[in-house]
Amino acid sequence: PVGGVEPVNEPWQMYPTEWIKQFYWDAYHITREAAKDWKFVMHDSFRGYPAEWWGFMKGCPNKAMDSHIYQAWANPMIAKGFFDAACGMAGGLRTMEEQLDMPMIVGEWSLATD
Repeated sequence: PVGGVEPVNEPWQMYPTEWIKQFYWDAYHITREAAKDWKFVMHDSFRGYPAEWWGFMKGCPNKAMDSHIYQAWANPMIAKGFFDAACGMAGGLRTMEEQLDMPMIVGEWSLATD
């Protein structure tokens, strides 16, 4: 069974946030009409800080924010450094979740090297 939908993957971070938010609003209403029980998932457009999304869709049911954490382009380090960096993001994700009134999902991640 399908549990949710994310209508766009990684909207370009150079697009104005207002465009992305309008797209999400439109897609949210379409999704609610067609599949009320599906979770509506939005990618943060690599703007993972609360001020960018503050109050957006507040009070709307069944939504989540997706953040992709890549380390492929980080400076070379030993494996423990990559693990520590990934775990170090938990606090920021938790803050986003608390301040935005929606769960955070880490939908993609990578320790691959480029």
